Amino acid sequence: MRALLASLVLVALWLPAARAGTTGILEGKVVDRETHEALAGVSVSIDGSMQGAATDIEGHFQITYLPAGNYNVRFSTIGYQPRLYRDVEIHADVRTRLSVEMAPSAVEVSEVEILADRPLIEKDVTGTNFSLGTTQVDRLPVHSVQDLLSLFPSVTAEGNVRGGKTSEVVYLVDGLPLQDVVAGGVGSSLPKSSITEFSIQSGGFEAEYGNALSGVVNIITRRGGETHSAAIRVEKDNWLSGGWNQQNDRATETEVTLAGPILRDRLHYFAANTLQLTDTRWRQDFDRFFASPVQRDVSGLGK
Repeated sequence: MRALLASLVLVALWLPAARAGTTGILEGKVVDRETHEALAGVSVSIDGSMQGAATDIEGHFQITYLPAGNYNVRFSTIGYQPRLYRDVEIHADVRTRLSVEMAPSAVEVSEVEILADRPLIEKDVTGTNFSLGTTQVDRLPVHSVQDLLSLFPSVTAEGNVRGGKTSEVVYLVDGLPLQDVVAGGVGSSLPKSSITEFSIQSGGFEAEYGNALSGVVNIITRRGGETHSAAIRVEKDNWLSGGWNQQNDRATETEVTLAGPILRDRLHYFAANTLQLTDTRWRQDFDRFFASPVQRDVSGLGK
């Protein structure tokens, strides 16, 4: 009995800590557009999520433990025109604030769509933090976590942060460590399409990140949504090179992504797999020693 109680206590203490590095907070205030008085009881809902809130008597609202990503946020109440904020970015360990003004409405009207902008300066972030969202990661010509990391300030191509060793950088994927315990650096590859947010803290990181001396790399992966989706991406370096005899590495990267619901609003699935084949531009010198292709890399993520 004592062992069971001890286990339950440990689980209760671990859950908030595990979610700390993967979720953010959405908060703000809703006021009347004409009088600027606070509006109480306004419904705040997030498309594709069961999470939501209602404003208090002073017009404030807060939604905690919101997984990092982009969301459409709706505001509605009787007697006011509904509002829709599109593509609100939620970052891990960051408070995202919205200032909402609602116009009185005597008749039913269509909702107003607003594209949310990320503030230039995060006032509640004290450390040195850089992050990339899903759209930015998809557009970058990179193929691995190491490639993404090397794009940030104070990071070398080998993964050294602020001059420290690679073993002094902590890698977290959805709050779980992904370190190479022997050589340091990232211990495994992730498909590019599985990344929702990629961030690095190179200074001033908080005590919740243990064993980090020079930097913390925090990776948030995608989740399945309320609709089924599938995608395939194929990249080659010799499609437009003028033929097989041209100087190229004959590299091919194929990525397949599947996502969707298992139980509506309750259980979802997501899976991504990547196959990378790399040859060499000096094939005539390697034929007697190596089979083609020279290198094969497979990475995947499922949840």
